[in-house]
Amino acid sequence: MNNAAQNAETRDGPFFTVLMSTYNRAEMLTQTLETIFDQRFTDFELIVVNDGSTDGTRELIEGYGDKLTAIHQDNAYLGAARNHGLSVARGRYIAIMDDDDLWLPWTLQVYHDALVAHGCPAQMVGRMERFIDPRQAAQWAEQPMKATLYENYLVACDVDADIYSPTSVIRADVLRSIGGWQTARVGCEDQDTWLRMGERDGFVRIEQPVTIGYRTHTDKSCGNPQLMYDGAMMLLDNERAGVYPGGRTNRRRRMTPICDIARAATWVALLDGKVGLAGKLYRRTWCWQVRFGRWKYLLGTPVYAVGKVLRRRRHER
Repeated sequence: MNNAAQNAETRDGPFFTVLMSTYNRAEMLTQTLETIFDQRFTDFELIVVNDGSTDGTRELIEGYGDKLTAIHQDNAYLGAARNHGLSVARGRYIAIMDDDDLWLPWTLQVYHDALVAHGCPAQMVGRMERFIDPRQAAQWAEQPMKATLYENYLVACDVDADIYSPTSVIRADVLRSIGGWQTARVGCEDQDTWLRMGERDGFVRIEQPVTIGYRTHTDKSCGNPQLMYDGAMMLLDNERAGVYPGGRTNRRRRMTPICDIARAATWVALLDGKVGLAGKLYRRTWCWQVRFGRWKYLLGTPVYAVGKVLRRRRHER
């Protein structure tokens, strides 16, 4: 067992801090919280940061009493809310949970077993499945744990490891060492965090079983064209400024997730009619998209954009 594994097993405090930021999702929040309280693995604390909600969220989470730690603040957006929770977290690992998603009863047990089995690495992601109706969770069967260990996140990028914030588990000391999450009101704050931890030792990806249900609905930040555009541009600016570790030898690895985000942001903007935003992202990443052979994106985006503009002009007439 390495030093990190020894520390994770002997340090005071719970093994996990489950950290959640919430804003005006009281209707979904109860379902999410119940899946956390249903965990078989119980060595965790739950911190819920109410980021200035106005829909009864405060009363809802206060009703759980000492089953969770409730923090209330003025609206400051996701990164600032998570950092507030991180400042009082006692867990060895920070397990991120969004306020609209669902865990399975075995989720934290699988996370714990995978982390310990692989020497308590810096970072881990679970396996995600999308859903619309919570009843779909009944389709996800418990399976023997199967996980893959990579040297670090940048190495994992070589095989297109899908990383989403609801699936992420980060060793608390590593997260604090990079200053937590960035606090600007932009999307893609999780990708920025992963990139800033890019060379930290150990990255585990859970292959099975499913550990989180990712709720699909219209109120996701990843569906907001301006937030997605601003976030993608932030990643590109940070890469250009040398913010992310790994040097020139790892630039291709870093650009893999950045270009993935840029493509997604481009299409979110196009579908919302924000052709100008889409065009800026398309031009900014064109050379890298060519290197990655993203021909469907490269050829399809301008065709769709022209069609969108022509349809708009006909409508305006």
